[in-house]
Amino acid sequence: MTVIITMRKEIVISQPEDVVFHFISNGSNDPKWRTEVYRMDVSGPPCVGTEWTEYSKFFKFIKVVILAVVKEFNPPNRIVIETPSDHPALLRNIRETKSHGMKSTLLSYELEFERIFLRQLSPIIPPASLIKRFYLPRISKYLNNAKRLLESGQMI
Repeated sequence: MTVIITMRKEIVISQPEDVVFHFISNGSNDPKWRTEVYRMDVSGPPCVGTEWTEYSKFFKFIKVVILAVVKEFNPPNRIVIETPSDHPALLRNIRETKSHGMKSTLLSYELEFERIFLRQLSPIIPPASLIKRFYLPRISKYLNNAKRLLESGQMI
């Protein structure tokens, strides 16, 4: 049985929607705001078909390389990145922006993956409830990092 785990968090950022979307839809920015990503190779500008190769480190010693492709690109509101169809397990990331007042944006970050995807990290895969308990705070940290960078003007 395939177990799909879905997690979603949101944050309000005091920047216009187009600024926030431009930042979060450029995979090259991911190492700046996503804590475990130490390198991201992007095959071109954001558009459907652009490949993102993510290099991540978990628990300071487990390194993972993930190839993903932009499946949907609808500026300034939505980008969907997911593993190719021939990958052994689905991993999908949905990033959405929505205007939240004159100069604020609601940024949402959704992560969806098959539980077996975690076999890359460990031979023992914890239950979905433990995975969420561990990873939801990490997603909150991503969003807080993006907020800090964008509101400080460092990424504009």
